[in-house]
Amino acid sequence: MTDSSKKLQDRVQDLERKLVEQEHRIIPAFLNYRRERSKHSFWHPMRIASFKALVRTVFFSSPVIAVTGGAIGIGTLLLLCWQNNLISEQNAFFREQIRLQQSQISAQAEIRNQSIKDQAFNVLYDYRSLFDPRLKEEALRTLIVVQNGYNILDDKVDLDLRNLRLNGVELYDLSVEYTNLRNATVKSSDFINSTFNTVDFSSGSFGECYFDSCYFINSTFYQSSFENSSFHSCEINKCYFDQVDFTQIGALDIRIDSSIFRDCTFREDERISIDILNKSTFIDCAFEGDSLPVNHLYLKWIQMQKMPEIVFKKCDLRGLDLGSKRKVEGITIRQCNIHGLKINEQWYNELMLEGNIDEASDHWRHLLSKSIMERIN
Repeated sequence: MTDSSKKLQDRVQDLERKLVEQEHRIIPAFLNYRRERSKHSFWHPMRIASFKALVRTVFFSSPVIAVTGGAIGIGTLLLLCWQNNLISEQNAFFREQIRLQQSQISAQAEIRNQSIKDQAFNVLYDYRSLFDPRLKEEALRTLIVVQNGYNILDDKVDLDLRNLRLNGVELYDLSVEYTNLRNATVKSSDFINSTFNTVDFSSGSFGECYFDSCYFINSTFYQSSFENSSFHSCEINKCYFDQVDFTQIGALDIRIDSSIFRDCTFREDERISIDILNKSTFIDCAFEGDSLPVNHLYLKWIQMQKMPEIVFKKCDLRGLDLGSKRKVEGITIRQCNIHGLKINEQWYNELMLEGNIDEASDHWRHLLSKSIMERIN
């Protein structure tokens, strides 16, 4: 065989090897490998080429890659779902653990708060004078702080301070809410810049006390006593006063709004000043002296209809001077004794007078039947 023939044969074999190696169909590739395996040794180029073609066709063809990729994707998705389930179970465990921890913390806080309250009650209700006023101040402030903590959580737990006795305490910036102070006895004490919301002062005695810049709202004063006490720059809103003798108060500088006064007694005194009196009702009240201690009557219009803002019902208004310059529009006087009532004639027709009597003696009260309390909105 000449050299040219050998070269040509080598070229043909090389071309055949390349063709076999580039086979991408799985069945022809398998048949080529089987044929070349039986014909040639392990390291023969044709056998190696057929093996490469078979491996590439089996493991790296487009269908195999697609199926393999899909299988891997499905497997990954299943793995992620399983992992998410594990994470969800772990999160549920953590939530339960946190809930138990919070319950434990709440129980510990409740025990701690109850212990603090017990100690504070022991200080406040020790009537043997073993504690000085400063300790009682701190005890009362502590109770109020604990109480406000419950109120923030909307528990609205009432603080029962009935029959409390305090003497000579000074309390600032208090926020007293949902507190029972029935039959409390507080003497010679100062309350500065404080708020009393939904507090029951009934039958309480607050003698020689000083209230400065205090705000009373939704509170009840039944047979409360404020003998020689002073109210300076205070506001009263939506409160109920029953059988309160305001003649015993040392000084009064207040604003009154939307409150009810029943069977109360007022007097003329230069130390008493009501700056604003609005939307309030007076029932069975007596006014001693010649003039009503009100500096300004603020009237409002509601839905373009004139509404009675101040109501005197079954009150003793004998000799009362409503003022010659004060405009009385919006005042209702119902079933009262108006004997000697003084008012400027130009405003007289604007008074709302209903069923009043003009009687100089004290027998007039027997002529009026008792009625239930009315609130004028």
